[in-house]
Amino acid sequence: MKSVLSSALLLLCLGSSAQQAVSIGSTSADPAAILDIQSTQKGLLIPRLTSAQRNAMPNKAAGLLVYDTDKLTLMMYNGAAWTALIFGDPASLPPSYAEPPTQIFGQGYGCSVSVWGNWAAVGAFGHREQFESGDYGAVYMYERISGVWQFRQLIKASDRVSGDRFGTSVSLSGQALLVGASLADLPGKPDAGKAYIFRLSGQSWMQEKVLTASNSAAEDYFGTSVALSGGLGVVGAPGKEYVNQPPTRNNEGAIYVYRYADFVPELWVEDYRDTWDQGQGESRYGTSVSIDSTMGMLVAGVPGANASQGAIAIKYRQSNPEWALTLYRTPPVPGAGAGRFGSSVSIRGLYIAVGSPFEAASINGNLVQGTGRTHVYKNEFGNWNLYGDVPTPAAQAGDQIGASVAIFPPFLVVGMPGRTVNGLSSQGQTTVYRLGTSGPFNSPAWIFDRNITDGTNTANNLFGSASALHNGNLLTGGSFFQSGNGKVAFINIE
Repeated sequence: MKSVLSSALLLLCLGSSAQQAVSIGSTSADPAAILDIQSTQKGLLIPRLTSAQRNAMPNKAAGLLVYDTDKLTLMMYNGAAWTALIFGDPASLPPSYAEPPTQIFGQGYGCSVSVWGNWAAVGAFGHREQFESGDYGAVYMYERISGVWQFRQLIKASDRVSGDRFGTSVSLSGQALLVGASLADLPGKPDAGKAYIFRLSGQSWMQEKVLTASNSAAEDYFGTSVALSGGLGVVGAPGKEYVNQPPTRNNEGAIYVYRYADFVPELWVEDYRDTWDQGQGESRYGTSVSIDSTMGMLVAGVPGANASQGAIAIKYRQSNPEWALTLYRTPPVPGAGAGRFGSSVSIRGLYIAVGSPFEAASINGNLVQGTGRTHVYKNEFGNWNLYGDVPTPAAQAGDQIGASVAIFPPFLVVGMPGRTVNGLSSQGQTTVYRLGTSGPFNSPAWIFDRNITDGTNTANNLFGSASALHNGNLLTGGSFFQSGNGKVAFINIE
């Protein structure tokens, strides 16, 4: 067979004016074919590439075929772009869904999600073993093998205690995983909170370090949010009190930045901490955090600031370990109400996405309260400017648009856990946008790409309450499906 195939390839390469047909598995080729392959036991294998490998191909000719191992479908280059060889719109490719291997009432699977490369983490703050009670928490780890996401490991804290809510927040970067346990107790400090670092060793995730705040106090809720990028991690503690000057202001919030240093026994050291000092209480700084170590920038949400109108703080790493330079942004829409701008944030390169899930939105010229909005900023010559409108078609009160956001240009992902889907109240959905242009002046715009739902016929699932995106791989979910068991969806959107 090898000699036959070699001869066939040689004839195809050399070509001739007679356009001689080649047959494999038969004595003669069909007169309509230049290459006729026949077999009753075997198929034809064409090159198999990931989406990233396919998009990086330096030379592409119209008609080129590859099998995409991320999308699990054939892709053809039409001379201008790749097209999925399916019936209908490529955006109609369905996601693959996952539910917890063990069904546990109220385990909150999907309350937090993160994806990086071939690994994904799904938090379940209420997970517990048989005969246990209370929210111990765990993290489900998935690995993508031959394009399919497979459950690989259940991660638990080494010092797990009922009520810790380990897995409230998760963040992956490279071979490291950061997990928040926002209700973990410290000696004499109930609900102070902890965070845990795990590292991939072979095919197993091993606990590396337990993080606590250097100025921890009761009810700080340290670990409510976490973000990891390279050797830098940030942890939010939205319950932190501001006590520098009387009167004490409750729930002002704080953030803590950690740096990986393999030359010290502690491995991870606290580089910087910052407590919100601009409010009158209930600002909840650190409810959401995101960091980009390559850019040396982080963003933290302050959704309770300014009577819950909200704000974000953008911090720059000026030196090691100083992060003092800070820029602030508040809701850009006047009269949007207590939208809790900053409830979710995501930074990637020059872009920041901010969720404002209770902001009023203008629908057909009418201001509808409580629909939610998402805003995108771009760093242009040192200034963070609004960049492109994110449309909110068919928005209704209670949609909670922007409850979760993730940005990885050219894609923007927005969770809407309160959205009514097919008449099912609060089933929720996640919407994908792609950066493009619109209007006579080709202004930047976020163009609708697709909606992702949980594929069920049940209400109150709050799907879209958590979302993560990396290199075209999207992970999104909702923790209320089936009495709080939860459900997530994996899909490659490139």
